[in-house]
Amino acid sequence: MTDQISSIEKKIMAACRESDTKALQMANEWTASQPEEANAWSMRAYVHGYARNYDKTLLDIEEAIKLAPEEPCHLFDKSRYAIKFFDYETAIESLTCAIRKGQNHDFRYYESTCYLFRAFC
Repeated sequence: MTDQISSIEKKIMAACRESDTKALQMANEWTASQPEEANAWSMRAYVHGYARNYDKTLLDIEEAIKLAPEEPCHLFDKSRYAIKFFDYETAIESLTCAIRKGQNHDFRYYESTCYLFRAFC
C-alpha cells in the first residue's frame, strides 16, 4: 500500500504543476475510492493549497488529522499551509500540537523543524 500511495502522490504532485484541474480530479478520485486514507486527504489539501484555496485546504488537512490523529506530519502540513496563508496563530497551534504528539509517541522526525517554524511565526 505504501508504494501505491507514493506513486499516487507523485502523479498528483506532477499533475499539479501542469493543471490544477487534472490534479484536483485525481485527488478527488483518490479520496472517493479510499476515504479512510489520511494521505489521500492530505494530498487533496496539497492540491487546494497549490491553487491557493485556503478554506478547502484546511478542510482536507483537518480530515487527514481526524483519520490519523497520532501522526504529526498532517499537523506539520497544516502549519505550513497556515504560514503560506499568513495565519500564524493556527500555525503555532498546529506546530505545538505536532511537537506534543511526536514526543508522546516517539515520532520525533518533525520536532526540530516544528520548533524552527514556530520561532518563525
